[in-house]
Amino acid sequence: MEYTVIVTHQQELRWKAVVPALPDCDAEAPTRVEVLSQIHKRVLEIVEQSEVVRVQVPKFTPSIAATQTTPWHLFGMFRDDSTWGQLFDDLVLCDLHPRRSSSGLPQQSPVNGTESRQPLPKCGV
Repeated sequence: MEYTVIVTHQQELRWKAVVPALPDCDAEAPTRVEVLSQIHKRVLEIVEQSEVVRVQVPKFTPSIAATQTTPWHLFGMFRDDSTWGQLFDDLVLCDLHPRRSSSGLPQQSPVNGTESRQPLPKCGV
């Protein structure tokens, strides 16, 4: 097998190697050659002790009732905003009924750069 290794020259004349595809697979050494040798050994060690398993998990789709019982109004800088609930109602509607362009592809909502909150456009098919 072949793995991608990210080799970085660190401060104090140290080298570090990391294999992003393998958790906890990293090495440090004073030279590039040594760090590559160490990471090669580390990859072999991890691969010899590991197996790949696929697990089926059902897709989680929260009901609208579940999203309405989430106390989002208690969090963040908008906790005192009287339009907070309506915002989430509009987001749920947009998620359930995304806007479509004439080509049939979902449309992105326009983003204005102002700080004032503009009403969300009504979503529909």
